[in-house]
Amino acid sequence: MKLVQRKVFATAVFILFCFACNNKNTQQFDNKEIVKSNTSVSENLKKDFKESNFKSIEDVSYKLYHLSENSLKEIFKENTNEYANFTCFYFDIELANESDIVDYPSPNYLNLNDKIQYLSFMIKDRLQLEANGNNYNCVNSTYERTFGKSKSARFFLVFNKINEENITFQYNDDYFNNGAIRLKLAI
Repeated sequence: MKLVQRKVFATAVFILFCFACNNKNTQQFDNKEIVKSNTSVSENLKKDFKESNFKSIEDVSYKLYHLSENSLKEIFKENTNEYANFTCFYFDIELANESDIVDYPSPNYLNLNDKIQYLSFMIKDRLQLEANGNNYNCVNSTYERTFGKSKSARFFLVFNKINEENITFQYNDDYFNNGAIRLKLAI
């Protein structure tokens, strides 16, 4: 009889432990908070959004947002002097069915690791700005992996400072095989 009581007690402790761990993770990573902060920045950026910053090919949409000094302060909530010598953008890629782009069957990047590596590190080599006959390569890019929680994939792009008002952004897309995506932008 004591053996049965010990097993019941051990099972009850194990269930309580699992329940406590599950609640702690849920409170720490509240989905509403993540979506809320991402949405508020997006709403402020949409004020400056122009139709020429957007292109859609088949099931894929591309959007480019220039990040002003005020936008950078709002996003990072700190001194943005380190970005004084750079021009920064948000680049969003969205699928028509709003699924995660990592799940898209890319013809050139077949497994998950190749897709993540491309989106995180190699995409910057496919990005370029053109202004007044000069080309500027992307200095740094950051992929914000949301695991399907957001309807688009967002990249934070950093280029050397550009003092031109009219630029053309180009993404040589080999992930979706849509070729050269060109977006005109006045900054």
